[in-house]
Amino acid sequence: KERGDIEAFCVDQLGGLPLAIKIIANYMRTTRRKLQEIQHSLEILHTQMYDHFRDERVSIHAIFELSYQSLSPDAQRIFAMGAIFLHPFREERLLEIIQKFHHKPSIMAEMDALVAISLIERDREGLYRYHPLVREYALEKLQSLEESEEILESKKEYLVTLSAKKESLPEIYPELLEVVDEDLQSNNPERAFQVIENLDWWLSKQGFYYRREELLQKGYQRAKQVEDRTREYIFLRSYADVFNRRGEYQKAKELFDKALSFDQSKEDFWLHYSLHTIEYRLLGNYESAYAKNLVYAREALFHDDIDYGGFLKTNGSIYNDFLELDKSLIYTKSSIFPKQNRSNKFKVLIALVRVYFYQNRYEDVLHFIKILKGYFYDRDFESEDKVDIQVMKAWVYLYQGNHSLLEVIYQIEREFNLLELRYIFYDELREIEMLYHLQDGASQDAYCALEAIKDEDQRAWCRGVYDSYHDMDRAKEFFEDFLKKEKKHPKNIATAKLYLAKLYAKHGEYDDAIKLLLEVQSFWQSSMNPLMQKIEEEIIDLVSKERYDRIQSKITTEKYKEPFFLEKLPKSVSAKDGKEMVLISEGLSICGTDYFPIPSVEEIFEDVEMVLNNDERLSHIRYLWNFYIDKEPVTNREYLRYCKEANVEIPDGLETQAPDQPVQNLTLQQMQGYAEFYDKRLPLPEEWERACRGPKSFNYPWGNAWNGEIEAQIDTKEFQRLQELLLGHESFEEYVTWVEHYQKDQENYDLGFLKTILFDKRVRVNKLFFIKLLFHSLALDQMEKFRVIEKIPVLSQMQIESLIEVFIKDLKNFKEFIKEKPGDIRKLFEKMQKEATEIIGILLKSSSLITTTSPYGVKNMIGNSYEVTFKAKEIVLKGGIATYNPKEQLKIKNYFIMPSSWEGQIYYTTFRCVKPIFSIKDIEDLKS
Repeated sequence: KERGDIEAFCVDQLGGLPLAIKIIANYMRTTRRKLQEIQHSLEILHTQMYDHFRDERVSIHAIFELSYQSLSPDAQRIFAMGAIFLHPFREERLLEIIQKFHHKPSIMAEMDALVAISLIERDREGLYRYHPLVREYALEKLQSLEESEEILESKKEYLVTLSAKKESLPEIYPELLEVVDEDLQSNNPERAFQVIENLDWWLSKQGFYYRREELLQKGYQRAKQVEDRTREYIFLRSYADVFNRRGEYQKAKELFDKALSFDQSKEDFWLHYSLHTIEYRLLGNYESAYAKNLVYAREALFHDDIDYGGFLKTNGSIYNDFLELDKSLIYTKSSIFPKQNRSNKFKVLIALVRVYFYQNRYEDVLHFIKILKGYFYDRDFESEDKVDIQVMKAWVYLYQGNHSLLEVIYQIEREFNLLELRYIFYDELREIEMLYHLQDGASQDAYCALEAIKDEDQRAWCRGVYDSYHDMDRAKEFFEDFLKKEKKHPKNIATAKLYLAKLYAKHGEYDDAIKLLLEVQSFWQSSMNPLMQKIEEEIIDLVSKERYDRIQSKITTEKYKEPFFLEKLPKSVSAKDGKEMVLISEGLSICGTDYFPIPSVEEIFEDVEMVLNNDERLSHIRYLWNFYIDKEPVTNREYLRYCKEANVEIPDGLETQAPDQPVQNLTLQQMQGYAEFYDKRLPLPEEWERACRGPKSFNYPWGNAWNGEIEAQIDTKEFQRLQELLLGHESFEEYVTWVEHYQKDQENYDLGFLKTILFDKRVRVNKLFFIKLLFHSLALDQMEKFRVIEKIPVLSQMQIESLIEVFIKDLKNFKEFIKEKPGDIRKLFEKMQKEATEIIGILLKSSSLITTTSPYGVKNMIGNSYEVTFKAKEIVLKGGIATYNPKEQLKIKNYFIMPSSWEGQIYYTTFRCVKPIFSIKDIEDLKS
């Protein structure tokens, strides 16, 4: 009869609610009251709480109240105060927050009493939690306390203090989110901003990029509302970093570009580095990204702020991004050497787990996870990376057996001694559960779920699952859809294309299969990726080697055909200013000093400073669209005409300059004014380099080698003899030192002055060379002198005229000299005439091998004058003047970099213009 009464009570009055039944059961056990007494008490409480019965069931709050009244006053206060936690908490956390309100050293007895009557639950790891309905009731009790507002504020301050110290962030993370949401709505969101910064630091370490995105977006919007420019900038750059780390580079670039409008960005080296890295990763070339990491490390070295281990790990990450897997492992493992402490070893082990996991080398993953367990077991070991979601995911994926998700999570918690995992990683575990559904065969449901969360990594991870179920139509559809939507990492795209190529081959679509395979091979051009090699072998087995080679040859031939509309672009056009412009076709181009050889790990460790200071390693690759560039620099005549047409002020002295010589000494604004007036612009440094280097990206206008092209064709002894002749002899000096005009200046005696530019006023004339040339010129008339000098290709018409003026002036001085020393002069004349003839012979032979016209036919780009190129933040002078060291000065590279804010004249430089072409209409605009 008693059992029947209890069943009726549970169903009729407790509504079958497990929580209510459990609380009443424990209440009966602890109070020893009979069922009829409890029923009567509940009815009284319910009547007191409500004016009338809403239904026959007893209110759940009446059940809570009955248990609550059985507690001691201290236990009642602790019950109310514990409601400040929305998520599971530890006893010591609650005590630290409420200590000034409780005035006792412990709350253990009170917590035990609450657990005994099931008003609060305690799990086996010592975490306490309220059922949502119980917490709602406890909050009502909390609000009845006089100090309730102080208690809630104390909790916030305590949590914020912990977050600032970077302590216990996994455990208090959910509570901190509540603090953020509440404070962001207040009139003073400063505390919320501090917490967002602290949480962002931790979330970034763990790889919680979607959570970072949500948090930073809130902070950024609120900072914008309250016009806090400093916080707005901090959150914006971090917000951009989220997309950068997720591989959504285009979105990241947009946000970083937006951050450039803030004053703080001018001195933010990290921001500019991130932007450059994004540009090159968008290009999809790992060597460019690697080069930028070298640049970054070099800058850090100069600022005495380099982390060699971080530098090496970043190299490993770049190689892993672009599936250069062996090199990725080399760099990742080597990053342990600079700092062989426990913390760094731990980070390297985590990095290795990530690399191996991405390479599908699961045995290695399990091996390193076992090593990592030692760190997790060690309570004395502290590391900001101790909880790493990537390692957790790898472990879950590799977990063997048919277990429920909860069993898997408990297993991980036991293995890694991470008690809070199930509460902190809820979103990630939800994704894991979807993957389990996928493995069980519910592919459609899993695919829809993954689509819903927009997780590109997870969809990429699932790519092989569809194939393994042999649902080729569905798999093919999946990969095609993936490639349409994928705007993420190039390696994900390349991997998806590999699997799609395999599926095309299975469908008999061999041309499409091999085309995709060739695209991926082009992406991984430096090495044979194992997955690519495996799929290529499978495709060959399906197609046959002979047919595969035939299709590959056909596709390769088609691949390098120029785009259709390029055939319509003329090789040169006449622009509005009357200047001839030469077409520079689109394509990849090397920019920088030289295409660097990638240093090995051994090189870096042997002398890292040498490697990072080597400018030869700082080249990079850019893809440039079609553009036209002026065939020759803008002249004085052309600039003067512009001044009159545009009605702008004529620079001082311009009208007295030789009309066909390049205009010089203008300001950046004057050059830009000319370009804009004729619907052009100044060239980017990369555009100027492509026009100068040619389609094969030469180091010099004529090719890559200096020695091989010039000195190999002229006997080294001839060069040595030429230098001896130019340096002069003591016997000659004895005759001429008394003549001030011929005084020797040692620094001017070098080979470069044979091919120099004379209108550069910083360069003093090498008088000795002219004297020697003058002796020979006594036998030539003026026209013959012109013909001799015209064979030196770097000399312009104005330079030739200047040289003739020097000859005439020196001839007058020479005649005076003859009158005073007739005997000595006769001997000197014979000697110098012989030497001058030898000089000119060597000179003409060497100069015939040197050209300043680029492979595209653009003239006078190197050796004559510096030329101005321009980008958003800087003016970059290119071109060089073949003076002191022609071997270096004729090389294509940057010479001077000035801030774009420079408003003064840029001395001894000239300029030419470009016009980017994106359609036939752009050509018409250029000419009309």
